[in-house]
Amino acid sequence: MDTKEITGWAIAALGIILVALSYSAVRAYLKIPALPVSDIYIMLAGAVILVVGGFLAFRARQAAEVPHEVPIYEGHGKERKVVAYQRMHKK
Repeated sequence: MDTKEITGWAIAALGIILVALSYSAVRAYLKIPALPVSDIYIMLAGAVILVVGGFLAFRARQAAEVPHEVPIYEGHGKERKVVAYQRMHKK
């Protein structure tokens, strides 16, 4: 796992925690006092943070799967051989 992917998952976990805290039953079970903001705003903020964190985690995973070098072949069929490697640039 890359540090960017771990950061994305941590942000998504924070979003899940905020969504859970938007329910009064969860806050009562954890003995957390009422928050000064409406529950719907906490839920919306948690959902946005969850989506952003998931997007960052999956984007980091896709970026890690890009090969750094790809082979350049010469010939056809069984007589094909690698003659060089081309380095891929970062976006």
